[in-house]
Amino acid sequence: MKPTQKSLILFTMIFIAGSAFSQKMSLQACIELAMQNNAELKQNDFSLGQADLNVKNSVSNLMPGISASASANSQGPVVDEYSSEWNWGVGGSVSQPIYKPGLFSRIKLSKIEKEMTRISSGDLKNRIRLDVQSAYYQILTSDSLIAVYRENIRLADEENRKMQLMVNLGMKRPSDLLKSEVQKGTFESQMIQEQQNLKSLMRDLNFLMGRESDAPLSLEAESLASRQVPEFETAFSILLEKNPDLKKAAKQVAADKLSVCIAREAYLPSASASYSYNGSKNALSSKYVESDQVGVQLSLSLFEGFSRNQNLQSEKINLASSELEYSTLKREKEQTLRDYYTSLDTQVKLTEIYRKNLESAQKDFDVVSEQYASGMASILDLMDARVSLLESQTNLLKVQYSKRILEEQILYFIGM
Repeated sequence: MKPTQKSLILFTMIFIAGSAFSQKMSLQACIELAMQNNAELKQNDFSLGQADLNVKNSVSNLMPGISASASANSQGPVVDEYSSEWNWGVGGSVSQPIYKPGLFSRIKLSKIEKEMTRISSGDLKNRIRLDVQSAYYQILTSDSLIAVYRENIRLADEENRKMQLMVNLGMKRPSDLLKSEVQKGTFESQMIQEQQNLKSLMRDLNFLMGRESDAPLSLEAESLASRQVPEFETAFSILLEKNPDLKKAAKQVAADKLSVCIAREAYLPSASASYSYNGSKNALSSKYVESDQVGVQLSLSLFEGFSRNQNLQSEKINLASSELEYSTLKREKEQTLRDYYTSLDTQVKLTEIYRKNLESAQKDFDVVSEQYASGMASILDLMDARVSLLESQTNLLKVQYSKRILEEQILYFIGM
């Protein structure tokens, strides 16, 4: 192979690898990766499997029990070369439970517990989705802030170069340049701190997606358009119906009611039916003897040292506790939802305020810059205007992304 061909192939491989390395991930791609690789979700699969087995195990108590036996023996001494006759027999039995305390109620209980596990699984997926979204938007926020700091540092550099020329010409004092350099250093320190925060946020997102914490991560920009959040009354109705915590609490009440029923059923008798067959042949007789038996058993425990009554009272207490917890939880969720909507209203108002502030701060900075250049404003005026502009930029960015994250939190909270 010619050297030029080798170089071309090598260049192509490097280009492809570089393209794959720099490929940006969308929010949806991050969510899908988290759903595939997140350790909590993988662990949760075991819980779902166990819940399914518990249901099957409870249903298996309805199945009949079947057994079989066979035997053979010789009449002679331990070693008897003259004896070739053997005694042998076969047998089998079938037993079928008809009823025993808690038999059918426990099947219902295991199905409720399986449903609770399924609700928890769905909630875990939605929570991880929310965590990925929050981390994603926080990274975009941090990245945007770094861009703002970097732009302000660039503008400060340009102004400092102009100021150096004016100092050299004696038109500005050296102290003005020093003050401006200090302010630039402040911007640089803010950028460094934000870069450190960005690295931490990227590690968090990589962990959620099941990747190495320091794996390269490049994200696509997401629209900051508002998500459609329902009105409070509509949201509260959806909350009562779909919030996973409330659904699990309601299922717990149903499970505790069944547990009370099971405790009451402990006073009831057990019933079962059985059939057995036996056949045998004796070495001394050529006749094959058969016998079978059909039976129905009914048993009732008369006294167990008050344990059944104590268990019933305990289950009643658990039921009262779960009912109170469900009622309290509904009030807590309503209060939390109101707090969310109050925060959302505040974020909407702040967004509009910070947008106007940014427009004013930009105009003020432009005016003060011109005044400083003509000697009508001091360096302190210029620095104040620059700080005000930076604060307005960062405040607007933060509130926009915070509002977006809050909208996702509300939708998750009500179960949408």
